[in-house]
Amino acid sequence: MASEFAKVAKLFEDVIAPANYFDSIESEAVKNALLDHIDNNCTDLIFLIGNPGVGKTFLMKYLINELFYKRQIFYYDTPFFDNELFLDKFIDRFDTVKYHNIVDKKNRAVELAKKNPHTIFVDEAQLLSNDQVEFLRTLSDSKAFQIIMAMHKDEGEAILKKKHFKSRKKQVVTLHEIQRQDLVQYINNILLRNSFGEMEHLFTPRVIKSIQKYTSGNMRSIKLMLQTLFELLDHKKSNNMLKENRIERCLLMMAAIDVGLLDA
Repeated sequence: MASEFAKVAKLFEDVIAPANYFDSIESEAVKNALLDHIDNNCTDLIFLIGNPGVGKTFLMKYLINELFYKRQIFYYDTPFFDNELFLDKFIDRFDTVKYHNIVDKKNRAVELAKKNPHTIFVDEAQLLSNDQVEFLRTLSDSKAFQIIMAMHKDEGEAILKKKHFKSRKKQVVTLHEIQRQDLVQYINNILLRNSFGEMEHLFTPRVIKSIQKYTSGNMRSIKLMLQTLFELLDHKKSNNMLKENRIERCLLMMAAIDVGLLDA
């Protein structure tokens, strides 16, 4: 039978589901900025940039869930699409007529985009080819499409410096790592929501400081470290090695090493 520690470990698995969304101070500000652009029907290209693991995909999935019944949503989780098929998918959502050349398709897509509230989400946009980036840019130039592109910070900043983006109006929203006070709130929310509030005492200021140090506030790293930490606690308890319910410094180091945050 799984111990309480094993059950808690599962709560920190890196599963992207809107129900698990955590509204940190940082993510709330970014979420509100994006919602403002969406609600105002902004047709500038919107860039959501941030380091890998900070929660860009999680935030996009949350927004999609929130907007699902309010506007037409198009989501590309891996941006490997054919430009013409991209137009076909957009047109088919609103029109039953079939168009047979890309110029007609693009013209019709622009007409439909101007009439129908929609948002196009493109995740991992740093993987787009130059042709795809140029294609999305030309759609944006029509001032008809609302496109949000999420990409890694370094690659995103490099794309934004390119000549054809530098000279155009765009919106850039940056998602940063969470701070220590958000880390405390995140852990407490997960534990309380799942009836494990009695474990809050494990996360002393010393433990929180160590987790923040090893993860640098990166949400993916935080989840991995917490999951591993509780798996180690479960192992110790199962083998009668846990003398008292507390997280020792060596356990924190073992968890950090196990998930690649600290060299052995």
